[in-house]
Amino acid sequence: MIGGAGGDSVYGGNGHDLVEFACDSVDYISGDSGNDTIEFVATEALDFANNTLATIDYVEIFNLADGDQDVVLNGTNIGDFVTGTNNVADNTDYQGKRLLVVDSTAGSDSLELTGGNWVDTGDVTSVNGSGSFSVYHDTVIDVYVATDLTATLS
Repeated sequence: MIGGAGGDSVYGGNGHDLVEFACDSVDYISGDSGNDTIEFVATEALDFANNTLATIDYVEIFNLADGDQDVVLNGTNIGDFVTGTNNVADNTDYQGKRLLVVDSTAGSDSLELTGGNWVDTGDVTSVNGSGSFSVYHDTVIDVYVATDLTATLS
């Protein structure tokens, strides 16, 4: 599913969905049930912590694909985006948790976790059977991020 010009709403429905995202093309994304992915396909700064770029529900994975993405998230964002618990992490300690995966697959990407409540758990997990992702925890909001980037905590 790819959003076009203007404010689009994308509803994934049942199953595993993949939505391509450009900052100015989608206003609302709902993955619904399954393991749902938003794929960012252009070079851009994605400051979700300080800007309303899109309303996102029921999405478990951010795939930072083509281009260079600089992503800024806080615990509230992740609670809003993930909405429910999931089992995308292979480490059973993080199954049934509100966890967002930030997967850097191409380009030179960065991730900043803001809000001052983040800790690096020291744990590593694969996701859906592949990769190596460090796990971060917002101890106040009680949400998690698994990422293959070294996150900046602020």
